[in-house]
Amino acid sequence: MVNGEMTLSAPVLEPIRDQDIAEVCAFIREHHATTMGLLPCQRAFCHDWDPDKPNNGYLLRDGERLVGVLGAIYSRRLIRGREERLLNLTSWVVLEPYRAHSLKLMQALLKQPGFHVTSLSPSAHVVRLYERLKFQFLDNASVGIPHLFLPRLKGGGLCTEEVDLLKEGLPAEVVRILHDHDNMPSMVGTRRLIVGTPQRSALVFFRIAPHFLQPLLAATLLYVSDAEILLANLDLVKRHLLWRYRALHTRVALRHLGGRRPWLAWDFLDVNRQQYLSQTLHAADFDNLYSEWVA
Repeated sequence: MVNGEMTLSAPVLEPIRDQDIAEVCAFIREHHATTMGLLPCQRAFCHDWDPDKPNNGYLLRDGERLVGVLGAIYSRRLIRGREERLLNLTSWVVLEPYRAHSLKLMQALLKQPGFHVTSLSPSAHVVRLYERLKFQFLDNASVGIPHLFLPRLKGGGLCTEEVDLLKEGLPAEVVRILHDHDNMPSMVGTRRLIVGTPQRSALVFFRIAPHFLQPLLAATLLYVSDAEILLANLDLVKRHLLWRYRALHTRVALRHLGGRRPWLAWDFLDVNRQQYLSQTLHAADFDNLYSEWVA
């Protein structure tokens, strides 16, 4: 006690072990993501995307009490012909009396050698902190595509969430992505569809969320394996999202479309400022896969 006020002891820094995951997810839901399901959260940290992962992030304890966490989702990715190890930061939550110790969590993760680091859903104040740590930004310039003026469909294309119907048309590396993300819907409600033909198809991950004109809904495309196939079958995707989910429009980053702007698309403000830290990889090498968006 100092000047009549109770002082807190410094919390202890520990790695998040597999046996800690249930407790960590309960902490995240109680203090941060109150609508998040516990089982999807636990599942997000249990993927075998990097069999040699060192931990699941770091936590802070004051005695037996959990007072802070910073989660990590690890993966091994084939990028430009090389296997790379990625560390995706997620769910940085520290109780107010212990905020002075928050950076211990980040420092413990960043000092691990051999990882490229991503932050794909940071809050505004975390973005500013990562900027000071030399994180760079992904290009998330986005457009909105209305689900209106849908023409009569022609040809033999198909858009379906029954992914086995068209997966023969996917390249081998995309089939691996499909199998690695077989737990849809994800922690944040992400789903997947395949569009195209049995001979040539594209995998798409998407999320449905409230439209700004609630209770209407809108879609966001989080990953597109082949922009050319998606654009050739865009009306199929728009029709599927409109009829099945009552989504009025789709938001998508232009980088997922190869920089091409669909008809009637409008610009979206970049509200999700995703960041990365790497000495050898570039912004175009990163996407939303193997992260909390699809875990």
